[in-house]
Amino acid sequence: MGRNMSGFMAGIFWTGSGLVARKGMGLVTVLMALRLMPPDQFGAYVLFEALLWLFLAFCDAGLSFSSIRAFAHEKGRLRRRRIMDNALILRLALAILAGAAAWLCRPLFAALFNSSPLENLIPLLPVLIVLMSVQELFSSFLLGMQREKAMARSYFMSSALGFGSAIVFIGLMHWEARGLVYASVCSSLAAIFFQSRQLRFFRRVRWDKKGMDDLWRFGFPLQINSILSYVFMRADSLLLGVLAGPVEAAYYGVATKVIDNARQIYEPFRLVYYPAISSLFVEKRMSQARNAMIVSLGFVAMTSLMGAVVLFLFQEQIVHFLLTKKYELSGPLLPLLALGLSAMLMNNVLGLTLTGMARPLDVLKINGVATVFNLVGNLIFIPLFGLIGAAAWNVLTHWISLPAYFACIYKAGFSEKVPSVENRAPSHSLCGVRIDPVGMAETLSRIQEYIERKEKKVVLTLNVHALVSAGKDEDLRKGLNTGDLNVPDGVPLLWASRFLSGPLKERVNGTDLLMRICGEAAKRKYRLFFLGAAPGVARKAADVLSHIYPGLPEIETFSPTFGFDLDKSENNEIVDRIKRTKPDILFLGLGFPRQEHWIWRNQSVLPPMVFINTGASFDFVSGKLRRAPSWMQRNGLEWLWRLFQEPRRLSARYFGDFFPFCQGVLAQFFRSSFVSE
Repeated sequence: MGRNMSGFMAGIFWTGSGLVARKGMGLVTVLMALRLMPPDQFGAYVLFEALLWLFLAFCDAGLSFSSIRAFAHEKGRLRRRRIMDNALILRLALAILAGAAAWLCRPLFAALFNSSPLENLIPLLPVLIVLMSVQELFSSFLLGMQREKAMARSYFMSSALGFGSAIVFIGLMHWEARGLVYASVCSSLAAIFFQSRQLRFFRRVRWDKKGMDDLWRFGFPLQINSILSYVFMRADSLLLGVLAGPVEAAYYGVATKVIDNARQIYEPFRLVYYPAISSLFVEKRMSQARNAMIVSLGFVAMTSLMGAVVLFLFQEQIVHFLLTKKYELSGPLLPLLALGLSAMLMNNVLGLTLTGMARPLDVLKINGVATVFNLVGNLIFIPLFGLIGAAAWNVLTHWISLPAYFACIYKAGFSEKVPSVENRAPSHSLCGVRIDPVGMAETLSRIQEYIERKEKKVVLTLNVHALVSAGKDEDLRKGLNTGDLNVPDGVPLLWASRFLSGPLKERVNGTDLLMRICGEAAKRKYRLFFLGAAPGVARKAADVLSHIYPGLPEIETFSPTFGFDLDKSENNEIVDRIKRTKPDILFLGLGFPRQEHWIWRNQSVLPPMVFINTGASFDFVSGKLRRAPSWMQRNGLEWLWRLFQEPRRLSARYFGDFFPFCQGVLAQFFRSSFVSE
């Protein structure tokens, strides 16, 4: 059977740790190089790196993917050893051929780029082609064998050696671009040494024709796809070097380096996702495979789009903090490339899913068309618009590929077995907190029943912040689960519930619920009490609602002083006032979680009524704060509107809640999906 949840999460942790070390030290090395070398030297390194990946694409042969898939089929140690032998022989042969081709192409590179620093680097190109080809293949072996911890160790040690080498070559010996290349050589040699020790390659390597044919048959379409992916992702850098020069390539390369390092947030998930999805398809666990694809798409979309917003808002600060003023032209490229990254990551998840379904030809066809489109567009846009043209076309090409991937997955029959929403059991728990699958109409109906039966009930409107806070506070989580009716006040909760195969019906927003209840109160003469908000705000909200709903009984309001709940005499005064008023519904706008704690401490001494937490609803109704346009509310963008209104108060909360919420949803998904069906 496939991996269980704990094994999957451990794989992500170790893979992520190794990649963070590798990319983190690589980023620090690049930042050091930016400050110590002129743009033409760094531009030469960017072009050298682009040429390196071009030749690596030609010697890939799809062996990384085909080996991992072969490991999913073959569990025997002897068969896995034979797969490794065959893959190593084939990869070495192709790498040596690619290195020889790179050596022969030196005059062509000199004529195309007209860069003397680049000419000095070209002799090192064949060496790195062979080393990095073997290193990447060894990493895929360790991943296929689900030995992520060993791979992480090799990344830690090789990255440390590469970083130390860079300090010597660039900082002390002042070798500039050549020093960066030598540091890469040292890092690759170290990685090969440590990984080969784990794989025990110091013995006779054997091969058989049938095993080689199996690897080549599956890997050949991926070989073509690897070349197309290279053209798709890196041709813009090479074309900038040819059409505009190494300096322009340096500006573009700086922006792509920042985006590439941001992509590493997703990389651990991707590396563990492919072996897992391959195993699920091999074992015919289709529902779990569907869930894995859906949650992965949501995860990469939310994280990358959030990153694009951050880069758009703070691009100037990021450029000045990470880079130097001489690279200011790279700033406007960052949010554009981040948008392209979002689509690229989603395309990658869908492409890995198709590959796991043994349909690499579909991926090849999509990438072929997209690559031609991208290449032609760059040839037109770069001469016309320069750096911005290259970045804008990068975004467009990635986004128009998404529908093609979805169409191929649908055609493959993957979506035919997806159960309808009506047939799926609703989820009653999200990140450990119960959420009732009710809509606005059912919520109003239940509140009406509570009032008519003169019952004491608590209705809680819950959002992402409430769920994340409950994950950190066990007592708060237990308290929220005692609510008589917990409704989802937040579109992210609806999205998460769909990923977890238990969709909630609709969002029950606290402000909308307040308005609808006031409409019913005008008809049924319910007595209401507003407790909370700044002085005068609750009163203003009550006046607004009385004007909107004629016939609404007079609403009692009280805006207590800050900390009243800790002052026993003031709290008792408020409780006595509520007792005298005897409202049918008590709305609390004291802020989370003060309002919830107040309910739990005082509901036992109050008469029967319905307690409802409303958050900032009084502020919205009174006009103190403006609500987001309806289209933003429907599409889950109300948080962005509120962030612009109250950036100081909400920025830390929103960004602090995002990743813990995603982590909680993913943990729940793996707990429910990566167990035997």
